[in-house]
Amino acid sequence: MTQEKLKALIKLLINLGKIRETIVDVLTDTDALCDETWDIICQITDCQLPLEEAFDKMKQFYDPLPDGETTDIPEIVFDPKSMQVEMIQSVDDVSVAACASVADYGTRQMGLQYRTRNGSETDLVLAEVKRGTTAILDLKEPQNTDVDVYVYRDPSATDFQEKFTVKQSDLEGGES
Repeated sequence: MTQEKLKALIKLLINLGKIRETIVDVLTDTDALCDETWDIICQITDCQLPLEEAFDKMKQFYDPLPDGETTDIPEIVFDPKSMQVEMIQSVDDVSVAACASVADYGTRQMGLQYRTRNGSETDLVLAEVKRGTTAILDLKEPQNTDVDVYVYRDPSATDFQEKFTVKQSDLEGGES
């Protein structure tokens, strides 16, 4: 493992720790908080309870949603092999996924995909900041900060249908 990869994993761990703290704060900001709910929250944060069991134990302390209303928080997934972080929002049997990764040669990417129940994935949009060798091959400076955006309008096509570049100076109101 390189030092850069180690630093990225530590940063991710810190960020997820902050998210965990915020969620625990939300769960404990209730009139229903008691020793029993706190013990359940501790079991959940220590990954000792599966989702359904945790929900069954906690739901008695919270009000049900009014009829017809739903709440669904996106799922966060990390792939240690590709170092990709995904946020997935499911809707019935399909989902939309936002994926962040560092591609070849340090290019930073954010993508949006549509995923079906049978496992197929369709790219919708990809935004990337090319760095290093990849930037040079695209006639950009090695420390490029401009964003290339690729739009996939035709789900049956294998390549993007539109590409444009957003300059950093334009994003910052003309300041460099």
